[in-house]
Amino acid sequence: MKDKHPILYEILDFAKMILFSFVFVLLLTNFIIRPVQVMGPSMHPTLKNEEMGFTNIISLKLSGIQRYDVVVAYLETKDEQIVKRVIGMPNDTICCVDGVVYVNGEAIDEYYLDDNYVFEQSQLQFDGKFTKDFSEFVLGDDEYFLLGDNRLHSSDSRMFGVFQKEDIVSKHVYVWYPFSEMRVVK
Repeated sequence: MKDKHPILYEILDFAKMILFSFVFVLLLTNFIIRPVQVMGPSMHPTLKNEEMGFTNIISLKLSGIQRYDVVVAYLETKDEQIVKRVIGMPNDTICCVDGVVYVNGEAIDEYYLDDNYVFEQSQLQFDGKFTKDFSEFVLGDDEYFLLGDNRLHSSDSRMFGVFQKEDIVSKHVYVWYPFSEMRVVK
């Protein structure tokens, strides 16, 4: 057949290669890694607008969700995925008073925030707070409270409410573009 119909053989071979590639990419992006593009300034300066990379699905399945993880969550109301940081875990109580975020009545150490950026942005605000005060959120089982690292420019759990465990689709961001900014954000 190969000798009698070389063009047909080439077409079938090409179709098999396309099908294999499609299945490979589908399996890869549903079970191992998930591509992500940062849209907007909500995680600045940790992640910058329009940075691209991928996130880890396997790590989420193996080690679960930990406080301060950078995660990708599905936002059903907008049918999109957003990148945020986990602040509240199941059964926690979260609030912000005088610009300080409290979890279960204890002020948290937000070591991951860029101190210079926080200071600069706070000075631009009339009240001088990087994180605007918000009332208590009491989380239930399998509920998480997510905040962007750029609190003044982030739509997160303060606006959308808490996220369910099944809304969190992957964690950690491996930035690959722009190439000069390649890094891992956990």
